[in-house]
Amino acid sequence: MEPRLRHRWVLNLTLAVLAGGLLLVLLWRPGQPPAPAPLTGLAANDITRVVVRQLRQADIELARDQGHWRLVKPVAARLNARVLDQLLRLPSAPVLARPDDAAGLAGFGLNPPRARVFVNHEEIEVGALHPVKGQIYVRHGGRVALVPATHAAAATYPWTRLLDHRLLGEGVVLIGLQLPGFRLALQNGTWQRHPADQALSGDRINGFVQEWQQATALAVDPMTRKPALGRITLEIREREQVRRLVLEIVGYQPEFVLRRRDEGLEYHFPEDIGRRLTKLGGE
Repeated sequence: MEPRLRHRWVLNLTLAVLAGGLLLVLLWRPGQPPAPAPLTGLAANDITRVVVRQLRQADIELARDQGHWRLVKPVAARLNARVLDQLLRLPSAPVLARPDDAAGLAGFGLNPPRARVFVNHEEIEVGALHPVKGQIYVRHGGRVALVPATHAAAATYPWTRLLDHRLLGEGVVLIGLQLPGFRLALQNGTWQRHPADQALSGDRINGFVQEWQQATALAVDPMTRKPALGRITLEIREREQVRRLVLEIVGYQPEFVLRRRDEGLEYHFPEDIGRRLTKLGGE
């Protein structure tokens, strides 16, 4: 073998040995504990139905249909994606400890539990928060476990906290607005105000529309019987279908409150957001 080829062969062999050694170092870590086992064998992608039963509260039921999750009970509504993700992670929560329950379940907040969660055919009881560790006691299959609070706390939330706080859900596109005193229409790709206001720039009108498109409430509550103080009509496109959505103004101060009768819910915004959603120009 020529010296030049021999040198290259030795260099390649040396690099291969070094790479293999580095891989072994990464994979073999003596003394490192194994990863915690999951609470159940159920993965989030396998879940199709969740029922949460809390003390002295109406059942909360969530169902997945064609890949989309919705709240079914106590009302039919859209879900907050972040809180939904937390709830769906409960069955696969890592078990961080197995406390001794010989003294009973009351000390863990599990007699009675704060919530019973039925995920497909699995039942998980959710108890108290550990006073120091930021973990929550749960019970599954007759055994008590400590799991991260980030995986279990959502089971104890009131159902209103599970709601999507966006006024318009994912995939809903605004194409027209009728407000007290004026309307906006999308014409040939450009938003126009009627009656026209020459002092308004296109950027100002586009920003106003985006305020509506992205409007997110501080709180969402069940619909009340308060009389409507006014109405706003939105023209929206959803899944290639165009329809009108009528909103009722329930309050201006100290909060701006919009009612969606189609959902049976009221969306609460700060007062200044209410002014930004209703004022555009000299009206």
